Amino acid sequence: MPTIQRMPESVARNDREAKRTARAILTGLAACLVLCIWAGTSLVLTWENQQVEKSWAVRVSEELGRSSVAQDELESHTSSLKLALASESKTWVASELSELEEASTKAAQALENLSREGMVSGTQAVDRALVQLSAFQKELDQLKSVPLNSEQLQSKAAALSATAIELRSSLSSLDDSFSMSVDASSEGRSKERIYLLFSLGGGVLILMAGATLAVLARLQRGYAESVSEKADLVEQNAALAETTEELQREKELLLQHQKELEQSRQEIQDALEHAEIQTAMHDHASRRFQSLFEGLPVGCMTFDGDGTVFEWNQRMSDIIGQPRHLALLNPITSALKGFGQEDLLLDTLRRTVQDGEKVTLEYSFETGTGPRVAEFVFFPLNDHRGVIVGGIACALDVTEEIARQKQIESMARFQSVVLDSTEYAMITCDIGGVITGFNSAAEKLLQYDAREVLGEKPIADLHLETELELWAAELAEATGNEQISAFEALVHHANQGEASDVEWQYVRKDGSTFDAEVMITALRDEHGEVTGYLAVAKDVTQEKANAERLVTLSLVAQEAANGVVIMDASGHALFVNPAFAKISGYTSDEILGQAPYSLRQSESTDEAVFASLTKAIRAQSPFDGDLEFLRPDGTSYWVRLALSVSRDELGVCSHLIAIEEDITERKNAEFKILASEQRFRDVVEAAGEYIWEVDTEFRYTYVSDQVTDVSGYLVEELLGRNMLDMVAKPDIRKAQNAVAEAMLAGKGFSNLVFQSLHKDGHIIWERVNALPIRDAHGEVIGFRGTGLDITLQKVAEDNLAAAKERISGILESIQDRFYSLNKNRKFTYANGSSAEGYGMEPEQLLGKHIKELHPEEYWSVLWDVFDQVQKTGEPSDLEMYHPPSDTWLEFRVYPGQNGGISVFYQDITERKLILGKIEEQMARLNEANLHMEIQQMQLEDANAKLRNLASTDGLTGLKNHKTFQEYLHDQYHAAETVGLELGVILLDVDKFKQYNDGFGHLAGDEVLKGVARILREAVPESHLPARYGGEEFVIVTVGLNEAETWELAEEVRMRLEEHDWPHREVTGSFGVSMFGPHVESRQHLIDLADKALYASKEGGRNRVTLSSDLRKAA
Repeated sequence: MPTIQRMPESVARNDREAKRTARAILTGLAACLVLCIWAGTSLVLTWENQQVEKSWAVRVSEELGRSSVAQDELESHTSSLKLALASESKTWVASELSELEEASTKAAQALENLSREGMVSGTQAVDRALVQLSAFQKELDQLKSVPLNSEQLQSKAAALSATAIELRSSLSSLDDSFSMSVDASSEGRSKERIYLLFSLGGGVLILMAGATLAVLARLQRGYAESVSEKADLVEQNAALAETTEELQREKELLLQHQKELEQSRQEIQDALEHAEIQTAMHDHASRRFQSLFEGLPVGCMTFDGDGTVFEWNQRMSDIIGQPRHLALLNPITSALKGFGQEDLLLDTLRRTVQDGEKVTLEYSFETGTGPRVAEFVFFPLNDHRGVIVGGIACALDVTEEIARQKQIESMARFQSVVLDSTEYAMITCDIGGVITGFNSAAEKLLQYDAREVLGEKPIADLHLETELELWAAELAEATGNEQISAFEALVHHANQGEASDVEWQYVRKDGSTFDAEVMITALRDEHGEVTGYLAVAKDVTQEKANAERLVTLSLVAQEAANGVVIMDASGHALFVNPAFAKISGYTSDEILGQAPYSLRQSESTDEAVFASLTKAIRAQSPFDGDLEFLRPDGTSYWVRLALSVSRDELGVCSHLIAIEEDITERKNAEFKILASEQRFRDVVEAAGEYIWEVDTEFRYTYVSDQVTDVSGYLVEELLGRNMLDMVAKPDIRKAQNAVAEAMLAGKGFSNLVFQSLHKDGHIIWERVNALPIRDAHGEVIGFRGTGLDITLQKVAEDNLAAAKERISGILESIQDRFYSLNKNRKFTYANGSSAEGYGMEPEQLLGKHIKELHPEEYWSVLWDVFDQVQKTGEPSDLEMYHPPSDTWLEFRVYPGQNGGISVFYQDITERKLILGKIEEQMARLNEANLHMEIQQMQLEDANAKLRNLASTDGLTGLKNHKTFQEYLHDQYHAAETVGLELGVILLDVDKFKQYNDGFGHLAGDEVLKGVARILREAVPESHLPARYGGEEFVIVTVGLNEAETWELAEEVRMRLEEHDWPHREVTGSFGVSMFGPHVESRQHLIDLADKALYASKEGGRNRVTLSSDLRKAA
């Protein structure tokens, strides 16, 4: 930076003399100005007096004219009065007297006006005229009272005429006086003007002469000195130019270095983006496989050649009753709860992975809900070379199917018992029709004791006689045999070898009748000869009533909009209405006689709900629920199914009635809403926000897991707590007001920013949005919203605001006028000097277009410079002449952000005259530019540090604790879901405090940096080394088993031990833990590694301890 030169003494002396000369000139100019003001004031006053006098003269002239006219009228009417008197005409005399009176009044009024104008030179003449006019009026009044023909009237008229003549003389003298007064006034004013002009001119000449002599004297004294110092200024300017060139070269080097840094940063950014894309693709493929694996309708697991389980879907957990984390990485015998069946499972494993067989196995096991049976199919898995590396097993729960099979067998046995004790009446008779057999059902149905009818009563007696006779007559007519008895008619079809299933009326013992469905079969011996007859009878009275009721129900259901299915007591369809056929896609012929729900069940039908429906049908009990069914064309649909039971008079189920409402559209809408809500949650959580819900008292009822990353609190720690308890004290009132307004208005709030307390006590900034939750009646029952940690953004905004304030302070402190324009040439900033030049406040300029303030054509050269800077991105200078102010202006235009420009400008008129002032302004401008560049560099550096601070430890350059926790969170989730091998290595530098105290903190910092370098060199890129805190470091391993993880820790330990440290040997103690079924949480995994680390320290330090060894020892 160039050094500012001290001003030479001679220059300072010249400046002092120049100032004295300037003061003398200013004093003379001030006196001249005072004289000019005095003369100007006098001229103005003289002019004003002249105008007043002119106005006065006009008014006086007008009044004199009026008085003259009145005088002429007096004289005229006086003469006329004489003639009227001579004619002795009263009317004429009276008329003339009236005219004379009126004329005298006008004359009097004019004289009075003249008297008020105050004409000094004519005052006596006016008064005299007024006296004479008064005398005239008196004589006129006297004349009116004199008789017309008297001599006195003639004398009075003569006197009146004489008075009129005197009045004329007075008015003439008054006119002369006025003319003389006006002439005298004009002559006086002319003399005054001449005197003032001579005085003013003389004073100006004297002052100009004095000022000219003073300036000439000053120029004469300073000329010699300026000549001698011109050489000094030239020499100094040359040195300053060299320094400026050197600074310019340094600036170019800095810009080149900055470009190189920017290029490196871009390369790193591109690499990071490529890595993120590869990671995202891998994650997407993994998630896709996991989604397919999890979505299988059967249980599924994979295992290696040793039988260790690596993958285990949720359906397998549901079937076996074994949680996923207890199955993964365990032997297949343990995962499948094969206690007592190890040999069977090991033989199956051998046949699969060694012999390559497909093995089907029916496997029984115990669960918490009781014994279960699953049908397993084991397949071998081959790698790309065809080598068997493991296997996959699929399982289907067949417990219920086997139970159903056993139930069928039991039902068969039960059916045999039922047939032995049937309720059907069974009656046998011999070929003559006498009853030979009568079971208990017949006894109950016909009210006879068997002993009463066996061998005694003909079977025909049990029938209604008239009915048998009618049937015999029909047969006789049909066969032409007129001798057919009632019994022969009864067994006619049986004798013909036909199955006879006819409805008859039976007669009970008490004589009552009932409808019975009777099937009569001929009993034959081994030769086919009829030996008797078997009649099986069933009371169908209730069935007929039920049938009639069914007809009635079907007629009602025929026109129903919803689907209606009427089933018998066993669940088989007896009737379906057209609406059911339209909804289901099945015709009535396809459904009747079938179980209508098993026929339509699909793979996506909810098994639990369908099981409830089946149970209700079997139990003949009501049911209400939503079910998804399948049409014959393969499309699925949803119905709301309501099952009711129709019972007869005895309370026995006669029919099952199902009403189905098509709710497919409503279900699809619900599914879309659920999917939309899930997408919203995914998007919000992917953006780093957490979702929350509160009740009307703002107590948490739901919080997503992301809240832990923001506040440190676990979800279960927040549920039931008031949201406002988390707000820091400075912002509690603002948060309470926002909540109160939301409750009163029944609306939400958006972009509520406040400080809250992290669980560990430090302050974080959050931005919260909320919307009300309403019940079915529209009442607000709570609020739902999102929260986002904006702490880093807030810190960056504060730093940026401080930087802008410093830059604004610099711009306001400089004397140059500065403003900035956006790409559309509208003001975005103007310092005080610039705004003052426009006669406005800085705020008034914002948003105005520059051409609104400079519409003149000569500004076009500046617009060309603006165009050039915006097009090329390079700064430019312009010197232009400003005609209205007769000044020169210099503009320095720089490219700004987003296509805008920044403009410095100043008046350089004096610079055109004095070179020194130009150099001074340039130095100040360079200094301002330097400050701006420094501030810009500091701002960019602060932003880079903020970005780096989010993920990197400032001392070691490793990832910080926060990044470690985030990475471990993601990998732990992957380990839980896909069985990824995951390990944690904790490292603590041994006796670091002694090292730090003995050799100083700087030496301790170098040790920590050295450990970080060793970690970066030794740990492959697929794993994450990070600084855990203090002298502790951590490594997260992915895809390594326990032995490989131990080897990596041992490699780092040996490098630490063998490294050439500056003061003494540095070693580390290591603790290793691996993810497995015994690990309860991510923190538990860290705690296990920490315990192993302390075991290393207690064992003598400089060693690696496995957490599993501690667990085995315990």
